[in-house]
Amino acid sequence: MSLVSIITVVKNDAAALQETLESVRKQSYSDIEMIVVDGGSDDLTLDVIHSYDELIDSWVSEVDEGIYDAMNKGVTMATGDWLHFLNAGDVYLHTQSLEKLLNCQSNSQLMVGNVMLGANQGQIVNYRCFERAGLLGTICHQAILFRASVFQERLYDTRFGLSADFDLLVELYLDNRSTFADYCDVDFVLYQGDGLSDQNARLALEERKMILDQRLKGAHRIANLLNVNRQLLKLKSA
Repeated sequence: MSLVSIITVVKNDAAALQETLESVRKQSYSDIEMIVVDGGSDDLTLDVIHSYDELIDSWVSEVDEGIYDAMNKGVTMATGDWLHFLNAGDVYLHTQSLEKLLNCQSNSQLMVGNVMLGANQGQIVNYRCFERAGLLGTICHQAILFRASVFQERLYDTRFGLSADFDLLVELYLDNRSTFADYCDVDFVLYQGDGLSDQNARLALEERKMILDQRLKGAHRIANLLNVNRQLLKLKSA
């Protein structure tokens, strides 16, 4: 069995962390390494961490420089074959979610499942067409299992405080499109959709435009920029 490192980032959200840890505890897949990266909470978050001693393999609680700095800490702590970022409040949709996605036996850098968006009345989003030009930036990070080798030569670029996950996906896609990702039709995670990039959607999209300008060329760049511009226009008209 492949070891899966589940990395949960949290700060001052004890109830949400408990939901996530309960979801992990109920997974049928047993070869799990549970990592919690806490940003120096002063509520009951540390009490929750201590109450799940039997589940959590390693954890740290200290001030960080933002969510991607915290995620990078989790990466350096991980020893698994696959990494999954499941932040506080996000949960697996079913007890067999991990097991089913891992059964897809991907040879790519990423395995992508389906995600339910909590902010959209339980809408299930699948990424069957994620490779189509213009849709690269729509993959929810919680829908992805990352092969550990992805992070051997890179971490999240913390210069992008809201879109470093998007930057990583673009970099991986350009490095080797043929082994970028495999989609598997598994309902994987409930994403609550109230993270930093959701709270600051316009700034996140501006960062994405900057990333696309730097990394992409030609038709694919144009298609992705158009996609980002459409999202910006929606925000402005809302």
